[in-house]
Amino acid sequence: MFEEFSPAKLLGSRCHECEVFFDIESVFYCPQFTVKYRGVPGAGLHIAKNKFGDHTLLSWNWPTLARQWLPTIDHPSDKATSEFLVTAPAKYQVVANGLLQEELDLGDGLGMTPWKRSVPIASWLDNIGAAQFAARHFGTAAGVPLQTWAFPRDRDNGIFTFEETTRPAIEFFTSHIGPYPYEKLADVQVAVMGGAMEHASAIFFGERGVTNRPAFGLLAHEISHQWFGDSVTEKDWNDAWLSEGFATYFASLASEFHAGPRCFCRRHAAFAHQHPRHGTFFFSALSSLFSASLR
Repeated sequence: MFEEFSPAKLLGSRCHECEVFFDIESVFYCPQFTVKYRGVPGAGLHIAKNKFGDHTLLSWNWPTLARQWLPTIDHPSDKATSEFLVTAPAKYQVVANGLLQEELDLGDGLGMTPWKRSVPIASWLDNIGAAQFAARHFGTAAGVPLQTWAFPRDRDNGIFTFEETTRPAIEFFTSHIGPYPYEKLADVQVAVMGGAMEHASAIFFGERGVTNRPAFGLLAHEISHQWFGDSVTEKDWNDAWLSEGFATYFASLASEFHAGPRCFCRRHAAFAHQHPRHGTFFFSALSSLFSASLR
């Protein structure tokens, strides 16, 4: 996670004129039940215009806002699979966790987009986004399907920002940590937020950060979260520093591999400057956990 705004600022962009309806079916062992409800979420799910003035929808659950629009146990220790069947005006493209199952034309200008995720994750990592996207599949890295979702007028910037960085980052992390844990990796440009959020298999990036140059440090941080924070998750919020710590450290290792040892030193020095009481200890302690072969 990398955020540039306070929760109060985010909560100020809530939906005022939308109505949301969910029909959710859950299976726990043998019992099966359906929860049906409708309403306007107080937070967690947002309708907002992007920088081009176009309407968009996105979810932002960190840390405990999933409960505002999903009937869920909203805690990092509880993980589940899910399937989102999103009905939206046909002019919008919809992205979410997991794999796209199909795209259905419902008539009357509406479409349904089912996304299914077979790997359990914590509730704050569930996400959906709907907008007029330029969606692009740009091959695979280490067997992982890679996607870019950018606003049409930022299509070329999305390619510059995401694609040059995503492939080497995935290759580095799979070779030094282990297999990628999810079905795909999508880099998604969204409105409202700054920085980025490491939703499992579909990372959201604030629209202002999509420019005509790569953002290796930011993308490496968020991609490393797919292993640390998403796949391996803290048991309670008091331990969130662990996932952030590992992501920060491994982003520095990836940057060193990508741009040379001086890049790691610069990131180390910058972190120590920002956190003078803890920076040097933080990197030294993490470094001692891993062999030199990681670098």
